[in-house]
Order: sequence, then structure tokens, then C-alpha cells
Amino acid sequence: DQRLSLLTTARRILKDDGIFYVCVKEGDGEGLITDDFGARFFSFWRREELIDTLAHHFDLLDLQKVQLKNTVYLQGFFRKR
Repeated sequence: DQRLSLLTTARRILKDDGIFYVCVKEGDGEGLITDDFGARFFSFWRREELIDTLAHHFDLLDLQKVQLKNTVYLQGFFRKR
């Protein structure tokens, strides 16, 4: 899984007790979205899915929902274990 590979790499390059910032679109599935910036690929996440996935490598410090226009984002700070 590419997501787990990315998290393993992020954990490896962060210093001890380093902070990892994450901002993802809330939702289910993945797909190509076309907007003012052109066509881009997104993976959508649910809060618990994000926490569970990151829990293997990081401790949750803060996770909040942020709405900008019609899009809800999950943005959080996690500390390297």
C-alpha cells in the first residue's frame, strides 16, 4: 500500500519526537477531481480511518475538521513514536 509506504518514510525522516502535519479531504473513496487547478487525484479519508492508519507510527496530538467553501478537510498534528 502506497499510503503505508509514505507513512513509513515520513516516520524515518522525522527526528525523534518530530511533528507530522496532515491535511486531507474528508470523505470516502478516491478519484479524479477537476477544479480551478485542473484535474487532480484525491484519496478521501474519514476521521477514524486516518487516526487508525497513523496510529501505527504516530501519536495523535490534535485533529480538527476545517471547512473551506464546500470542502471539509481533516487537519491534524501527530508526534513520531
